[in-house]
Amino acid sequence: MKLLQNIKYILSPIYHSLMYPKKAFRYRKIMENPKQYVGKIYYAMNQRDLNWEHPSDLNEIINWLKIYGDTEQWPLYADKYRVREYVKSKGLDNMLVPMIGVWKHVWNIPWSKLPNQFVIKPNNGSANVVICKDKRTLNKAKLYSSGLIQEHRKYGYANYEPHYMQIKPYVMVEKLMDATKQAVPSTSLIDYKIYCINGEPKYVWVVTNRTVSSCETSIYDLEWCSHNEYLKESPHYHISKIEVPKPRTLDTMIDAAKRLSAGMPFVRVDLYEVDGHAYFGEMTMTPAGGFIDFHTNEFLQALGKEVRLQNERD
Repeated sequence: MKLLQNIKYILSPIYHSLMYPKKAFRYRKIMENPKQYVGKIYYAMNQRDLNWEHPSDLNEIINWLKIYGDTEQWPLYADKYRVREYVKSKGLDNMLVPMIGVWKHVWNIPWSKLPNQFVIKPNNGSANVVICKDKRTLNKAKLYSSGLIQEHRKYGYANYEPHYMQIKPYVMVEKLMDATKQAVPSTSLIDYKIYCINGEPKYVWVVTNRTVSSCETSIYDLEWCSHNEYLKESPHYHISKIEVPKPRTLDTMIDAAKRLSAGMPFVRVDLYEVDGHAYFGEMTMTPAGGFIDFHTNEFLQALGKEVRLQNERD
């Protein structure tokens, strides 16, 4: 049975390669009229047209930026490998998770030279992370057929996020951070996701106990007052029933988010705190592709109205 599974894993990349022309054709069709494509998704989600002339809620803002904004640097910010240089340029070297290595393909990774524990992830895409706690039990055949190989061929299609399609794909291996040395027990690293508007941090969306199928969330202002009234339940996102204590490094996180978001109408800066030290995670220009369904409409409106769009048409 295990042999058959391994054969299936190894043949999987061949199947995805055969399907790639079909996906590429679909993407070309989207690129012919991305505004229309995005508008259809927004309408299906909200039962109203996206207001392109005067966007107001945060989802409208994100999609307006995708079509009309200055997105030249978005591929850099969204690239989990190249963004490290940007983080260094802001004087935040000490917040980078230690890098073990980066390779063009998982097949190029010299497994014998890696430590026993590590994290493998693509430099683009989302949530496609492999946590290895014991190298001896790592199923390499399954890993070779995983999205770490294929993700760069498809990520960015569904919600029209072309900046992901412009990222040269790599596979990164980083140090495994100790999730037991956090503010509260969590099956995953606690994500402190800071919403920044016009270069100013506003709210911290906290994600705990993340799995492939679900996670728990809470939200705080910069004084660490809870605002879970801004959250919505869904099959994937569950409102946390516990109070996440204020991180010891909150001021450091806020300062880092402010530096990294300078000059940007909107960005979400994701950070961690492990053993009393703040770490950079990633920068997200288009959370949920611009179709956020885990916040209330009132909260999306409140955030969206604060964004200044310099090129917004009269």
